[in-house]
Amino acid sequence: MKNLFILFLLVVIIPTGYSQSRPQKKIRNAFEDYAPQAMEVKWTSEGTERAKEWVANYTIGSDSMETKYDSKANWMITLKFISLDQIPQKVSTTILDMYQGAHLTKAAEIQEPGFDGYGVAFIYLKDRWAVAITKEGKVVRRQITSSGF
Repeated sequence: MKNLFILFLLVVIIPTGYSQSRPQKKIRNAFEDYAPQAMEVKWTSEGTERAKEWVANYTIGSDSMETKYDSKANWMITLKFISLDQIPQKVSTTILDMYQGAHLTKAAEIQEPGFDGYGVAFIYLKDRWAVAITKEGKVVRRQITSSGF
């Protein structure tokens, strides 16, 4: 039993302690080219060591932003968090029509390859939902999630 515990420590805990806390230089350079005016940049990683994605949380002026890159420094998505009263009418109307009684909790403008629209998180029938929706109000992705988007 003791050997099993030691093996667990070696396999799970020790690699975590030595994992990267900052992305590779090529990812940082891609981000600096993308958002040279970014301030207060904080990096986190998601995924496994082999398929790691890097997320930069930062501000530009008074805007709170988040940008994600894959391990090859390819830009994946940028979120610009907005207040609920900044959601366009077409977007909020679509959500409230499709999910009657939904309580909106969080919103962001989304830019990703091939998509420019909004992300809205809300509570509907005791579940947390996140949807990606076009500026015209068409839902293109949706999921039940525990944390919004």
